[in-house]
Amino acid sequence: MRTILDRPQQPLHLLWAACGAVVIGYVFLAALGAFEPDEAIELTVAVVAMAALLLAHEWREQFRDER
Repeated sequence: MRTILDRPQQPLHLLWAACGAVVIGYVFLAALGAFEPDEAIELTVAVVAMAALLLAHEWREQFRDER
C-alpha cells in the first residue's frame, strides 16, 4: 500500500524553489532601486516571512539528513 510519504516530492521542491526565486528577485529589484522597501511595506513583510519560512525549511532539511 502506498502512502503520501512514498510520493515523489518534486512539486514541493518546486514550491520552495519558487519561494527562493521570489526572495532573490525582491532583493535584486530593491538593490536596483526599482522600489523602496519602506514604501511597499506589505510586500516587504510578505517577502521577509517567505524568507524566514525558506530558512526554517532548509535548516530542518539540513538536520533531517544527518539522522
